[in-house]
Amino acid sequence: MLDVLPRRKYVPDLTGLHDHCEMNYRRLREILPAFEAGQHYVLRLTQEGHESEVRTLFRVVSGSRYTAEVDIVQLSPISDWCDSPTMRVRVYHDTRMVEVVGYQGVSRFRASYSYPNARMCQPDEKSSVNRLLSDWLQLCLEIGLLTATTPASSAL
Repeated sequence: MLDVLPRRKYVPDLTGLHDHCEMNYRRLREILPAFEAGQHYVLRLTQEGHESEVRTLFRVVSGSRYTAEVDIVQLSPISDWCDSPTMRVRVYHDTRMVEVVGYQGVSRFRASYSYPNARMCQPDEKSSVNRLLSDWLQLCLEIGLLTATTPASSAL
């Protein structure tokens, strides 16, 4: 007879989440020179030996003294069957943190989810999307061309 062990409840790692949010702030500050509402920047990602390039749009949706919201959109499609990634991040200047508040149309992530759930979110969904942002920003810094200061209207 097969014994089924009870599933342990997921406990969010707040220290790890805060580390990613702080690192995301530093990385985003390297890419964006300012957080003034209405500004658009395009970063071109290319790799040696590859003819194609991926363009990532950073659009400052709103900005104030302590917070800003930025949409990050991959403009170049991945494929016909897969949507390009889109994120909305909230920038907290006072705590020097960036948090994902929307991904692919889903917003307001809970710290943890029971599984299974109606939205089919993983128990660590909030941490996962913030790690994805961390990886995406790191890739932008490693292979992105320094065209991030070009307003999108002249780069598109």
